[in-house]
Amino acid sequence: MDRAALAKVLHDQHDEFQRTKVEVQRFVDLEPHFKSLKHVSVITGVRRCGKSTLLKQICSKLPSAANIFYLRLDDPRLSTFLESDFETAYAIWLEEIRSSADQPSYLFFDEVQNVDSWERWIDYFSLRPHTKVFVTGSNSKLLSSEFSTFLTGRQLRLHLTPFSMNEILHLHFADPQSITQMRSSPEGQAEFQKLFTQFNLFGGFPRAYLDRNAAILPDLYDDILRRDILPRSKRARPRSLIELARILATESGRLFNRSNVAPIINVSGPLTVGKYCQLFCDAFLFQEIRAFSPSLRKQLRSLSKFYCIDHALSREVGLGFASGDSAQLEIMVFNELSRQRNSIFYWNSNKGYEVDFLVVQGGKPVTAIQVAYSVDNSSTREREVRALLAAKKELGIQHLIIITNSTTQELEIDATRIKVVPFLEWASGKTPGTKTPSTV
Repeated sequence: MDRAALAKVLHDQHDEFQRTKVEVQRFVDLEPHFKSLKHVSVITGVRRCGKSTLLKQICSKLPSAANIFYLRLDDPRLSTFLESDFETAYAIWLEEIRSSADQPSYLFFDEVQNVDSWERWIDYFSLRPHTKVFVTGSNSKLLSSEFSTFLTGRQLRLHLTPFSMNEILHLHFADPQSITQMRSSPEGQAEFQKLFTQFNLFGGFPRAYLDRNAAILPDLYDDILRRDILPRSKRARPRSLIELARILATESGRLFNRSNVAPIINVSGPLTVGKYCQLFCDAFLFQEIRAFSPSLRKQLRSLSKFYCIDHALSREVGLGFASGDSAQLEIMVFNELSRQRNSIFYWNSNKGYEVDFLVVQGGKPVTAIQVAYSVDNSSTREREVRALLAAKKELGIQHLIIITNSTTQELEIDATRIKVVPFLEWASGKTPGTKTPSTV
Protein backbone atom coordinates (compact mmCIF):
# COMPACT_ATOMS: atom_id res chain seq x y z
CA MET A 1 0.00 0.00 0.00
CA ASP A 2 1.20 3.50 -0.79
CA ARG A 3 2.95 4.93 2.26
CA ALA A 4 1.50 8.43 1.93
CA ALA A 5 -2.03 7.06 1.65
CA LEU A 6 -1.47 4.83 4.67
CA ALA A 7 -0.10 7.75 6.68
CA LYS A 8 -3.20 9.81 5.94
CA VAL A 9 -5.49 6.98 7.07
CA LEU A 10 -3.48 6.57 10.28
CA HIS A 11 -3.69 10.26 11.11
CA ASP A 12 -7.40 10.41 10.26
CA GLN A 13 -8.21 7.35 12.35
CA HIS A 14 -6.08 8.58 15.26
CA ASP A 15 -7.91 11.91 15.30
CA GLU A 16 -11.32 10.24 14.98
CA PHE A 17 -10.48 7.82 17.78
CA GLN A 18 -9.47 10.69 20.06
CA ARG A 19 -12.87 12.33 19.42
CA THR A 20 -14.85 9.16 20.14
CA LYS A 21 -17.19 9.54 23.10
CA VAL A 22 -18.07 6.72 25.47
CA GLU A 23 -21.83 7.08 25.74
CA VAL A 24 -22.38 3.88 27.72
CA GLN A 25 -19.96 2.36 30.22
CA ARG A 26 -19.84 -1.34 29.42
CA PHE A 27 -20.09 -3.87 32.24
CA VAL A 28 -16.90 -5.79 31.58
CA ASP A 29 -14.03 -6.64 33.87
CA LEU A 30 -10.98 -4.91 32.39
CA GLU A 31 -8.68 -5.25 35.39
CA PRO A 32 -6.93 -8.44 34.17
CA HIS A 33 -6.16 -6.72 30.86
CA PHE A 34 -4.10 -4.00 32.56
CA LYS A 35 -2.01 -6.34 34.71
CA SER A 36 0.21 -7.80 32.00
CA LEU A 37 1.67 -5.99 29.02
CA LYS A 38 2.79 -9.21 27.39
CA HIS A 39 -0.66 -10.79 27.19
CA VAL A 40 -2.58 -9.80 24.06
CA SER A 41 -6.15 -8.81 24.89
CA VAL A 42 -8.51 -10.33 22.34
CA ILE A 43 -11.93 -8.64 22.18
CA THR A 44 -14.55 -10.43 20.12
CA GLY A 45 -18.19 -9.73 19.38
CA VAL A 46 -20.70 -9.28 16.61
CA ARG A 47 -20.08 -6.34 14.29
CA ARG A 48 -21.36 -2.97 15.56
CA CYS A 49 -21.81 -4.11 19.16
CA GLY A 50 -19.45 -1.42 20.46
CA LYS A 51 -15.96 -2.93 20.37
CA SER A 52 -14.33 0.25 19.03
CA THR A 53 -15.99 2.34 21.73
CA LEU A 54 -14.84 -0.16 24.34
CA LEU A 55 -11.28 0.49 23.17
CA LYS A 56 -11.88 4.15 23.91
CA GLN A 57 -13.23 3.21 27.35
CA ILE A 58 -10.01 1.27 27.89
CA CYS A 59 -7.99 4.33 26.85
CA SER A 60 -9.73 6.44 29.46
CA LYS A 61 -8.19 4.20 32.14
CA LEU A 62 -4.63 4.63 30.84
CA PRO A 63 -2.11 7.25 31.99
CA SER A 64 -2.60 10.52 30.12
CA ALA A 65 0.94 10.34 28.73
CA ALA A 66 0.49 6.84 27.30
CA ASN A 67 1.26 6.35 23.61
CA ILE A 68 -1.83 5.28 21.66
CA PHE A 69 -1.62 3.50 18.31
CA TYR A 70 -5.00 2.89 16.65
CA LEU A 71 -5.63 1.10 13.35
CA ARG A 72 -9.11 0.12 12.18
CA LEU A 73 -8.68 -2.45 9.44
CA ASP A 74 -12.22 -2.49 8.06
CA ASP A 75 -11.70 1.05 6.72
CA PRO A 76 -12.45 0.85 2.96
CA ARG A 77 -9.35 2.97 2.30
CA LEU A 78 -7.33 0.00 3.56
CA SER A 79 -8.74 -2.48 1.06
CA THR A 80 -5.24 -2.98 -0.39
CA PHE A 81 -3.58 -3.30 3.04
CA LEU A 82 -1.21 -6.30 3.03
CA GLU A 83 0.59 -8.22 5.75
CA SER A 84 3.78 -6.25 5.10
CA ASP A 85 1.95 -2.97 5.70
CA PHE A 86 1.75 -3.66 9.44
CA GLU A 87 5.43 -2.78 9.72
CA THR A 88 4.99 0.33 7.59
CA ALA A 89 2.01 1.51 9.66
CA TYR A 90 3.97 1.03 12.87
CA ALA A 91 6.97 2.93 11.46
CA ILE A 92 4.71 5.84 10.43
CA TRP A 93 3.23 5.95 13.91
CA LEU A 94 6.67 5.97 15.55
CA GLU A 95 7.82 8.82 13.33
CA GLU A 96 4.72 11.01 13.14
CA ILE A 97 2.20 10.24 15.92
CA ARG A 98 3.81 8.69 19.00
CA SER A 99 4.01 11.31 21.74
CA SER A 100 6.83 10.01 23.95
CA ALA A 101 9.49 7.33 23.65
CA ASP A 102 9.69 7.13 27.46
CA GLN A 103 6.09 6.00 28.04
CA PRO A 104 4.47 2.57 27.48
CA SER A 105 2.75 2.04 24.15
CA TYR A 106 -0.77 0.66 23.73
CA LEU A 107 -1.52 -0.72 20.28
CA PHE A 108 -5.15 -1.13 19.23
CA PHE A 109 -5.90 -3.17 16.11
CA ASP A 110 -9.61 -2.96 15.34
CA GLU A 111 -11.31 -5.64 13.16
CA VAL A 112 -7.92 -7.26 12.63
CA GLN A 113 -9.34 -10.36 10.93
CA ASN A 114 -9.68 -8.39 7.70
CA VAL A 115 -5.97 -8.89 6.92
CA ASP A 116 -4.38 -12.27 6.17
CA SER A 117 -1.56 -13.46 8.44
CA TRP A 118 -2.34 -10.85 11.06
CA GLU A 119 -1.50 -13.41 13.79
CA ARG A 120 2.26 -13.29 13.35
CA TRP A 121 2.33 -9.49 13.44
CA ILE A 122 0.25 -9.33 16.61
CA ASP A 123 2.72 -11.76 18.16
CA TYR A 124 5.61 -9.60 16.96
CA PHE A 125 4.19 -6.37 18.40
CA SER A 126 3.27 -8.01 21.71
CA LEU A 127 6.92 -8.95 22.29
CA ARG A 128 8.21 -5.43 21.93
CA PRO A 129 9.33 -3.82 25.21
CA HIS A 130 6.81 -1.68 27.15
CA THR A 131 4.04 -2.51 24.68
CA LYS A 132 0.50 -3.76 25.29
CA VAL A 133 -1.62 -5.01 22.37
CA PHE A 134 -5.41 -5.09 22.08
CA VAL A 135 -7.14 -6.64 19.07
CA THR A 136 -10.82 -6.77 18.19
CA GLY A 137 -12.66 -8.86 15.66
CA SER A 138 -16.11 -9.89 14.47
CA ASN A 139 -15.24 -13.51 13.79
CA SER A 140 -14.27 -16.41 16.02
CA LYS A 141 -11.10 -16.88 13.96
CA LEU A 142 -9.53 -14.65 16.62
CA LEU A 143 -9.94 -17.55 19.03
CA SER A 144 -8.53 -20.14 16.64
CA SER A 145 -5.92 -22.69 17.56
CA GLU A 146 -3.58 -21.12 14.99
CA PHE A 147 -3.62 -17.81 16.86
CA SER A 148 -3.17 -19.63 20.16
CA THR A 149 -0.10 -21.35 18.73
CA PHE A 150 1.47 -17.99 17.87
CA LEU A 151 0.78 -16.54 21.32
CA THR A 152 1.63 -19.73 23.26
CA GLY A 153 -0.82 -18.94 26.04
CA ARG A 154 -0.20 -15.18 26.10
CA GLN A 155 -3.74 -14.04 25.44
CA LEU A 156 -6.65 -12.72 27.50
CA ARG A 157 -10.14 -13.03 26.07
CA LEU A 158 -13.09 -10.68 26.40
CA HIS A 159 -16.38 -11.16 24.57
CA LEU A 160 -18.63 -8.15 24.03
CA THR A 161 -22.33 -8.21 23.16
CA PRO A 162 -24.92 -5.54 22.36
CA PHE A 163 -26.16 -3.56 25.39
CA SER A 164 -27.69 -5.48 28.26
CA MET A 165 -30.77 -4.22 30.10
CA ASN A 166 -28.57 -3.58 33.14
CA GLU A 167 -26.19 -1.39 31.14
CA ILE A 168 -29.14 0.59 29.83
CA LEU A 169 -30.45 1.12 33.36
CA HIS A 170 -27.07 2.46 34.44
CA LEU A 171 -26.94 4.69 31.36
CA HIS A 172 -30.08 6.47 32.53
CA PHE A 173 -29.41 6.21 36.28
CA ALA A 174 -25.69 6.68 36.80
CA ASP A 175 -25.86 6.17 40.57
CA PRO A 176 -26.69 2.53 41.48
CA GLN A 177 -28.30 3.75 44.70
CA SER A 178 -30.75 5.85 42.69
CA ILE A 179 -31.87 2.71 40.86
CA THR A 180 -32.78 1.08 44.17
CA GLN A 181 -34.62 4.22 45.29
CA MET A 182 -36.51 4.52 42.01
CA ARG A 183 -37.80 0.96 42.33
CA SER A 184 -39.66 1.86 45.52
CA SER A 185 -41.90 4.52 43.95
CA PRO A 186 -44.71 4.24 41.37
CA GLU A 187 -43.01 6.96 39.31
CA GLY A 188 -39.77 4.99 39.31
CA GLN A 189 -41.50 1.78 38.31
CA ALA A 190 -43.15 3.62 35.42
CA GLU A 191 -39.75 4.95 34.30
CA PHE A 192 -38.24 1.48 34.46
CA GLN A 193 -41.08 0.10 32.37
CA LYS A 194 -40.54 2.86 29.82
CA LEU A 195 -36.88 1.89 29.48
CA PHE A 196 -37.82 -1.77 29.09
CA THR A 197 -40.28 -0.83 26.35
CA GLN A 198 -37.52 1.06 24.52
CA PHE A 199 -35.16 -1.88 24.90
CA ASN A 200 -37.91 -4.16 23.64
CA LEU A 201 -38.44 -2.02 20.53
CA PHE A 202 -34.87 -1.02 19.61
CA GLY A 203 -32.75 -3.82 21.03
CA GLY A 204 -29.22 -3.51 22.32
CA PHE A 205 -27.12 -2.61 19.28
CA PRO A 206 -25.64 0.75 20.36
CA ARG A 207 -26.70 2.92 17.45
CA ALA A 208 -30.19 1.42 17.19
CA TYR A 209 -30.84 1.96 20.89
CA LEU A 210 -29.14 5.33 21.35
CA ASP A 211 -30.76 6.78 18.20
CA ARG A 212 -34.10 5.06 18.97
CA ASN A 213 -34.12 3.75 15.42
CA ALA A 214 -34.81 0.08 14.70
CA ALA A 215 -34.90 0.90 10.96
CA ILE A 216 -31.10 0.71 10.83
CA LEU A 217 -31.07 -2.94 11.91
CA PRO A 218 -31.71 -4.50 8.47
CA ASP A 219 -28.71 -2.55 7.09
CA LEU A 220 -26.59 -3.65 10.03
CA TYR A 221 -27.64 -7.24 9.38
CA ASP A 222 -26.74 -6.92 5.68
CA ASP A 223 -23.36 -5.53 6.72
CA ILE A 224 -22.70 -8.58 8.89
CA LEU A 225 -23.67 -10.90 6.04
CA ARG A 226 -21.61 -9.05 3.46
CA ARG A 227 -18.46 -8.51 5.52
CA ASP A 228 -18.30 -11.33 8.06
CA ILE A 229 -20.14 -14.29 6.53
CA LEU A 230 -20.22 -14.29 2.72
CA PRO A 231 -16.44 -13.68 2.30
CA ARG A 232 -15.79 -16.77 4.43
CA SER A 233 -18.16 -19.01 2.51
CA LYS A 234 -16.57 -19.27 -0.92
CA ARG A 235 -18.21 -22.62 -1.69
CA ALA A 236 -21.59 -21.67 -0.27
CA ARG A 237 -24.56 -20.51 -2.30
CA PRO A 238 -25.19 -16.89 -1.29
CA ARG A 239 -28.95 -17.21 -1.84
CA SER A 240 -29.06 -20.31 0.39
CA LEU A 241 -27.16 -18.50 3.13
CA ILE A 242 -29.52 -15.54 2.99
CA GLU A 243 -32.57 -17.80 3.16
CA LEU A 244 -31.08 -19.76 6.06
CA ALA A 245 -30.40 -16.55 7.97
CA ARG A 246 -34.04 -15.53 7.57
CA ILE A 247 -35.16 -18.92 8.88
CA LEU A 248 -32.81 -18.75 11.88
CA ALA A 249 -33.95 -15.21 12.70
CA THR A 250 -37.62 -16.05 12.38
CA GLU A 251 -37.40 -19.27 14.36
CA SER A 252 -34.99 -18.23 17.10
CA GLY A 253 -35.62 -20.49 20.06
CA ARG A 254 -37.49 -23.17 18.11
CA LEU A 255 -36.28 -26.70 17.42
CA PHE A 256 -34.17 -26.69 14.27
CA ASN A 257 -34.08 -29.79 12.07
CA ARG A 258 -31.24 -29.60 9.54
CA SER A 259 -32.72 -32.36 7.36
CA ASN A 260 -36.01 -30.48 7.00
CA VAL A 261 -34.28 -27.19 6.23
CA ALA A 262 -31.91 -28.54 3.52
CA PRO A 263 -34.50 -28.78 0.69
CA ILE A 264 -36.02 -25.43 1.67
CA ILE A 265 -32.74 -23.59 1.06
CA ASN A 266 -31.81 -25.86 -1.85
CA VAL A 267 -28.64 -27.49 -0.49
CA SER A 268 -27.49 -31.10 -0.61
CA GLY A 269 -28.25 -32.18 2.93
CA PRO A 270 -28.06 -31.63 6.72
CA LEU A 271 -24.25 -31.56 6.81
CA THR A 272 -24.23 -28.57 4.47
CA VAL A 273 -26.89 -26.84 6.55
CA GLY A 274 -24.73 -27.45 9.63
CA LYS A 275 -21.68 -25.89 7.95
CA TYR A 276 -23.75 -22.85 6.96
CA CYS A 277 -25.08 -22.51 10.52
CA GLN A 278 -21.52 -22.54 11.82
CA LEU A 279 -20.71 -19.53 9.64
CA PHE A 280 -23.41 -17.54 11.45
CA CYS A 281 -22.18 -18.71 14.83
CA ASP A 282 -18.58 -17.82 13.91
CA ALA A 283 -19.74 -14.25 13.22
CA PHE A 284 -21.54 -14.21 16.60
CA LEU A 285 -24.86 -13.55 14.88
CA PHE A 286 -26.47 -16.67 16.38
CA GLN A 287 -25.69 -19.06 19.21
CA GLU A 288 -26.63 -22.72 19.35
CA ILE A 289 -27.82 -24.81 22.29
CA ARG A 290 -28.69 -28.51 22.59
CA ALA A 291 -30.87 -30.62 24.85
CA PHE A 292 -29.32 -31.42 28.21
CA SER A 293 -28.42 -35.05 28.87
CA PRO A 294 -25.82 -36.71 31.11
CA SER A 295 -24.74 -38.47 27.91
CA LEU A 296 -22.62 -36.26 25.65
CA ARG A 297 -23.55 -38.46 22.69
CA LYS A 298 -27.25 -37.81 23.29
CA GLN A 299 -26.59 -34.08 23.62
CA LEU A 300 -24.83 -33.96 20.27
CA ARG A 301 -27.57 -35.99 18.58
CA SER A 302 -30.37 -33.76 19.88
CA LEU A 303 -32.00 -31.09 17.74
CA SER A 304 -30.47 -27.64 18.05
CA LYS A 305 -32.02 -24.35 18.97
CA PHE A 306 -30.50 -21.15 17.64
CA TYR A 307 -30.85 -17.74 19.27
CA CYS A 308 -30.17 -14.44 17.56
CA ILE A 309 -27.67 -12.10 19.23
CA ASP A 310 -30.36 -9.41 19.54
CA HIS A 311 -34.13 -9.72 19.86
CA ALA A 312 -34.89 -6.58 17.82
CA LEU A 313 -32.55 -7.67 15.04
CA SER A 314 -34.33 -11.04 14.93
CA ARG A 315 -37.67 -9.28 14.61
CA GLU A 316 -36.55 -6.86 11.91
CA VAL A 317 -34.83 -9.35 9.59
CA GLY A 318 -36.99 -12.41 10.19
CA LEU A 319 -40.60 -12.80 9.24
CA GLY A 320 -41.39 -10.93 12.45
CA PHE A 321 -43.40 -11.47 15.60
CA ALA A 322 -45.28 -9.13 17.91
CA SER A 323 -43.13 -7.09 20.29
CA GLY A 324 -44.98 -8.66 23.21
CA ASP A 325 -44.47 -12.21 22.02
CA SER A 326 -42.91 -14.71 24.41
CA ALA A 327 -40.49 -15.63 21.61
CA GLN A 328 -38.88 -12.20 21.76
CA LEU A 329 -38.73 -12.30 25.55
CA GLU A 330 -37.09 -15.72 25.31
CA ILE A 331 -34.30 -14.30 23.13
CA MET A 332 -33.73 -11.56 25.71
CA VAL A 333 -33.45 -14.13 28.50
CA PHE A 334 -31.09 -16.34 26.53
CA ASN A 335 -28.76 -13.45 25.69
CA GLU A 336 -28.66 -12.37 29.33
CA LEU A 337 -27.80 -15.91 30.43
CA SER A 338 -25.11 -16.03 27.76
CA ARG A 339 -23.60 -12.73 28.96
CA GLN A 340 -23.16 -14.32 32.37
CA ARG A 341 -21.07 -17.09 30.72
CA ASN A 342 -23.47 -19.78 31.76
CA SER A 343 -23.59 -23.23 30.17
CA ILE A 344 -27.10 -23.26 28.74
CA PHE A 345 -29.29 -26.11 27.52
CA TYR A 346 -32.96 -26.80 26.93
CA TRP A 347 -34.47 -29.97 28.40
CA ASN A 348 -37.30 -32.43 27.82
CA SER A 349 -38.73 -34.54 30.64
CA ASN A 350 -39.55 -38.21 30.32
CA LYS A 351 -43.14 -37.21 29.62
CA GLY A 352 -42.14 -34.65 26.98
CA TYR A 353 -42.50 -31.48 29.07
CA GLU A 354 -39.99 -28.90 27.84
CA VAL A 355 -37.98 -26.48 29.98
CA ASP A 356 -36.76 -23.46 28.04
CA PHE A 357 -33.37 -23.16 29.77
CA LEU A 358 -31.25 -25.20 32.13
CA VAL A 359 -28.25 -23.46 33.66
CA VAL A 360 -25.55 -26.07 34.18
CA GLN A 361 -22.49 -25.69 36.42
CA GLY A 362 -19.80 -28.34 36.64
CA GLY A 363 -21.95 -30.69 34.56
CA LYS A 364 -24.85 -30.40 37.01
CA PRO A 365 -28.12 -28.50 36.30
CA VAL A 366 -28.65 -25.87 38.99
CA THR A 367 -31.43 -23.64 37.65
CA ALA A 368 -34.49 -24.29 35.47
CA ILE A 369 -36.06 -21.30 33.71
CA GLN A 370 -39.32 -20.94 31.82
CA VAL A 371 -40.16 -17.84 29.78
CA ALA A 372 -43.73 -16.65 29.30
CA TYR A 373 -44.89 -13.16 28.40
CA SER A 374 -47.72 -13.61 30.88
CA VAL A 375 -48.92 -16.35 33.24
CA ASP A 376 -52.35 -14.81 33.77
CA ASN A 377 -53.85 -17.55 31.62
CA SER A 378 -54.33 -20.65 33.79
CA SER A 379 -53.39 -23.11 31.02
CA THR A 380 -50.16 -21.22 30.32
CA ARG A 381 -49.28 -21.13 34.01
CA GLU A 382 -50.04 -24.84 34.37
CA ARG A 383 -47.83 -25.72 31.38
CA GLU A 384 -44.85 -23.74 32.67
CA VAL A 385 -45.19 -25.04 36.23
CA ARG A 386 -45.59 -28.65 35.08
CA ALA A 387 -42.26 -28.59 33.23
CA LEU A 388 -40.43 -27.00 36.17
CA LEU A 389 -41.79 -29.58 38.61
CA ALA A 390 -40.59 -32.31 36.27
CA ALA A 391 -37.11 -30.74 36.28
CA LYS A 392 -37.10 -30.82 40.06
CA LYS A 393 -38.28 -34.42 40.19
CA GLU A 394 -36.00 -35.87 37.49
CA LEU A 395 -32.91 -33.66 37.84
CA GLY A 396 -33.09 -32.56 41.46
CA ILE A 397 -33.15 -28.85 40.58
CA GLN A 398 -34.29 -26.62 43.44
CA HIS A 399 -33.99 -23.20 41.81
CA LEU A 400 -37.07 -22.77 39.60
CA ILE A 401 -37.97 -19.51 37.84
CA ILE A 402 -40.62 -18.25 35.43
CA ILE A 403 -39.59 -15.01 33.72
CA THR A 404 -42.44 -12.82 32.47
CA ASN A 405 -42.97 -9.37 31.06
CA SER A 406 -44.32 -7.81 34.23
CA THR A 407 -45.67 -10.34 36.77
CA THR A 408 -44.13 -10.72 40.23
CA GLN A 409 -45.36 -13.70 42.20
CA GLU A 410 -44.23 -16.69 44.24
CA LEU A 411 -45.99 -19.97 43.64
CA GLU A 412 -45.93 -22.83 46.13
CA ILE A 413 -46.98 -26.24 44.85
CA ASP A 414 -46.58 -29.26 47.14
CA ALA A 415 -43.84 -27.51 49.16
CA THR A 416 -42.03 -26.49 45.97
CA ARG A 417 -41.46 -22.77 45.48
CA ILE A 418 -41.37 -21.23 42.02
CA LYS A 419 -40.44 -17.57 41.61
CA VAL A 420 -42.32 -15.60 38.95
CA VAL A 421 -40.31 -12.47 38.12
CA PRO A 422 -40.39 -9.72 35.47
CA PHE A 423 -37.52 -9.74 33.02
CA LEU A 424 -36.46 -6.24 34.11
CA GLU A 425 -36.05 -7.30 37.74
CA TRP A 426 -34.29 -10.54 36.82
CA ALA A 427 -31.90 -8.97 34.30
CA SER A 428 -30.88 -6.19 36.67
CA GLY A 429 -29.62 -8.71 39.21
CA LYS A 430 -32.38 -8.47 41.79
CA THR A 431 -33.31 -12.16 41.57
CA PRO A 432 -31.26 -14.82 43.41
CA GLY A 433 -29.06 -16.75 41.04
CA THR A 434 -28.51 -13.81 38.72
CA LYS A 435 -25.00 -12.46 38.48
CA THR A 436 -24.34 -8.76 38.04
CA PRO A 437 -21.23 -8.24 35.90
CA SER A 438 -18.45 -6.12 37.35
CA THR A 439 -17.69 -2.75 35.84
CA VAL A 440 -14.34 -1.23 35.05
